[in-house]
Amino acid sequence: MRKKNSWVTRLKSLVPKTFRSDHPQKVHEFLTESKGRPLTPGLELRGERKDGTVFPVGVSPSPVKTEQELLISCTVPDISEHKKEKQKLQAILESAPDTMVVVNEHHEIIIVNSQVERSFGYERIDQPIEILVPARFRAGHPEKFNDFAHAPVLRPMESGLKLLDSIRMVQSFRLRSV
Repeated sequence: MRKKNSWVTRLKSLVPKTFRSDHPQKVHEFLTESKGRPLTPGLELRGERKDGTVFPVGVSPSPVKTEQELLISCTVPDISEHKKEKQKLQAILESAPDTMVVVNEHHEIIIVNSQVERSFGYERIDQPIEILVPARFRAGHPEKFNDFAHAPVLRPMESGLKLLDSIRMVQSFRLRSV
């Protein structure tokens, strides 16, 4: 018969030694929140194999309440290949002389190149793409984005449309349609 807390020992063995001291507090915080969610975006999580090698993981815990106890179900995929592909994409974006922004289907900025910081004044990762659109044009942008996302065809942006961006100092400048 297994000890009641043997899962704690097994779970600890997946966490790299350098992070084990903080892990109980992180688990406690998750249990206190008690809702399924991915862990903090941008947080670099690592797993440790039995042979001691450390590798990047994506952890998505979900609480499961039973009549007897609260259980935690976690998906812990090895994201090494994903990270390599993202690094390749980042290198391609960095080679572009123009501002480059990659957005997911939820309108969230997921990757930018360094020209974005120079042009806009700061990185805007994990923000909606609409923050790059001047306030007076934001209202119609989600619909235009969705129309394009549902029929992604290489095309120039609306010809003759002047694209503007508001930077931190509430100044505006023209952006070239790509």
